[in-house]
Amino acid sequence: QTPVEVALADVEAAPGARWTETMRPGHQGWMLVHSGAVIIDGHKVPEGHATPLGGATDITATVMGSRVFVFSGLPMNGRPAQRGPFVGHDRAMLDRFDARFQGGGMGRLQPFDQDALDAVDGTDRMPLRPKIS
Repeated sequence: QTPVEVALADVEAAPGARWTETMRPGHQGWMLVHSGAVIIDGHKVPEGHATPLGGATDITATVMGSRVFVFSGLPMNGRPAQRGPFVGHDRAMLDRFDARFQGGGMGRLQPFDQDALDAVDGTDRMPLRPKIS
């Protein structure tokens, strides 16, 4: 469990799909465009770029479709410290995260068979959920 509530969504949108991302009350969020592009408030956000989100944001995938990652959570109320994949309030918190990770307290990811995944959807990436159309 994280000290601050966070949410992550991996969204694959069909060409021209429209949807609304709504942040929970008090949450801040941002979106990273992994592939394709999206239109937010009349501005194109291309592949590899991120943009902040707030409240309810209307999003439209471009004609090529898109895959985006949406991150949100309660603000940390201070400048975060970062080391590797960990983000915390200070170095002491990062030390605790690192010790927990090294001790196996954050679980383990099982390796996956990329060739089997490629055979399912014909690409070099994992199949995605949810799909928006």
